[in-house]
Amino acid sequence: MGAAAAPVPDGADGVDSFSALLTLACPMAGGVTVVIAVVFALITPPRRPATVLLALAGAGLAAVWIVLTHQGGVRADVTGTSGSILDDVIWLVVAAALSATSLVLGAWHRRRHSPIRALS
Repeated sequence: MGAAAAPVPDGADGVDSFSALLTLACPMAGGVTVVIAVVFALITPPRRPATVLLALAGAGLAAVWIVLTHQGGVRADVTGTSGSILDDVIWLVVAAALSATSLVLGAWHRRRHSPIRALS
């Protein structure tokens, strides 16, 4: 008979733990960015229409991503196939980009109109 098979290390299925962590951390970071942008756009005076619109658009696209990901999971359960949270991740990427733009615009506006800057 042949030699004994070598033990299979953890993560030998093609996914190492760093990749798995990155796969979970990126959508979470995108979601946190969306939430922070909405909160800052709605509670920090003065509310600029552009920052509020961008933040709410980001929240809407994040909701679309959640719905599409859920539908993909349900479809995978029904058909007995597998799915991934990254299948429709472009929606979350665009949501995070809009939200980050909202945060940058808000910070730029506050810095530009800061009373501290006017004194110097």
